[in-house]
Amino acid sequence: MAELGRRTTSRGFFSIVRWISDPTRDEARNVAIIVLDEAGRFGEIRSAPVSRLSPKLHEQGLLDALLVGLSTQLESRPRLTHSRLLSLHGQLHQSLQITEPKPVALDNSETAIDALYRAYLAPPPGGPRSLTKGALLDQVIQALRAQGKTVQRGAYIGDFIFDAVLTGAPGPTAVVSVLSFGAARKDWTPVERDAGHFLFAISDLAVNPQAVIEPPGPTANGEAKRSHQRVEGWLRRADIPVRAPADLKTEQLVLT
Repeated sequence: MAELGRRTTSRGFFSIVRWISDPTRDEARNVAIIVLDEAGRFGEIRSAPVSRLSPKLHEQGLLDALLVGLSTQLESRPRLTHSRLLSLHGQLHQSLQITEPKPVALDNSETAIDALYRAYLAPPPGGPRSLTKGALLDQVIQALRAQGKTVQRGAYIGDFIFDAVLTGAPGPTAVVSVLSFGAARKDWTPVERDAGHFLFAISDLAVNPQAVIEPPGPTANGEAKRSHQRVEGWLRRADIPVRAPADLKTEQLVLT
């Protein structure tokens, strides 16, 4: 994390990172806020959960990679400066755009970025979201990176796309399938199809597989419970470790 929370200054700049999934429609969505101090000593990027930005796994992966790249620039030496941010604003006109930097007071930097996030990115107020596959994948990616893992979201290995791919020299080391039975739905066939794709893919690849599954809640209907038992049975018969979301807080998520 950059040093934004540990330093203060009276002046800085912010830009909004915007994503256009379909250039023909030119409908941009705010995906992240970048804040820099005037002297270029620190900066931070805060993004919305990727699952909120696109329902398509491969598109989530592309967007996630772009946001990781921007974050790396903010944390690297030399840091991303106002002039570089202004240059990116002029260069990026396709799927990813960065608005022209605007001044912002940074006497309390955390308060400033919190306010900007609420103004431009925070979802409308409401009750807690159900733990959909996308929301659970957000948690998995965050937990893996907190453990120091290098992870790609929605990445292909050969002909197969995976929810999460862990990489290390000289290439992919582990793949993770994320499945949720915690969100209300009438048809569980797509979830079973995702599990089947994962099982077929790992039979053709030399990687360590693992699954994270959110089980049905106490009020779930019988079909949700039957589908969950069916899918978990497939994975266990294939000797694939099945983890619960609570395991994301431990170092036991990924096979070594």
